Amino acid sequence: MSIARNSTLACLAALLGAGQLAAQTGSISGQVTDATTTEPIADARVEVEGTRLGTTAAADGTFLLTGVPAGAQRVTARLIGYAPTTLEITVSAGLTTTAQFALQRQAVVMDA
Repeated sequence: MSIARNSTLACLAALLGAGQLAAQTGSISGQVTDATTTEPIADARVEVEGTRLGTTAAADGTFLLTGVPAGAQRVTARLIGYAPTTLEITVSAGLTTTAQFALQRQAVVMDA
């Protein structure tokens, strides 16, 4: 009986710890658009610098990043043919922060 009780307590402690970890993160949602035309940019890569967090923008340019550590974050959107754009974003625990990226077209230079 004591082993079962200890196992139950260990499981509860693990679940509470997971809840606290989730509470220390937030989300970032937004859209990636062309700075000149304001048209959505599909397939742009959006990444949180210094983490493994990233996603690809949908056909309408929208994206959602979850599990982002709370606090100041540098988030970059990039796609071939556009200059990368980095925004400084403050993520609040348990909330979703909005980020709008307007990418400037950039010529791609190919090596011979």
